Amino acid sequence: MMVQYEITIKGRVQGVGYRYFAVQKANEMGITGWVRNLVDGSVLIVAQGIEPELKTFIDYLYLGPTRSRVDKISTCEMQITAFLIVLALNTNLLRQVSRSRVKPKLIKSTKIFFFCILRT
Repeated sequence: MMVQYEITIKGRVQGVGYRYFAVQKANEMGITGWVRNLVDGSVLIVAQGIEPELKTFIDYLYLGPTRSRVDKISTCEMQITAFLIVLALNTNLLRQVSRSRVKPKLIKSTKIFFFCILRT
């Protein structure tokens, strides 16, 4: 079953490659969504995928990259938005997003999945 989570990671997760790590793992697992730094020093991820894969993705988030330290991960199941799936399949929409105020910093895109890092 497809689910969507809002995931907040607290600890030493900024300036250590944490967002890049999350994007790489999400793309490996076919999870769609976005990730960004928050002003309080935490990282926010909105991820959508099949429930068992999202649970495994969250387990990887606890590990993080080598220089990170994860103190706490909070998850909240959200209502699924078609936005994350449509965005992955529509390159015109992808171009529109990159011109909008969202301004993706890094985009990994194929016909199957899409995950990006948003600037704060």
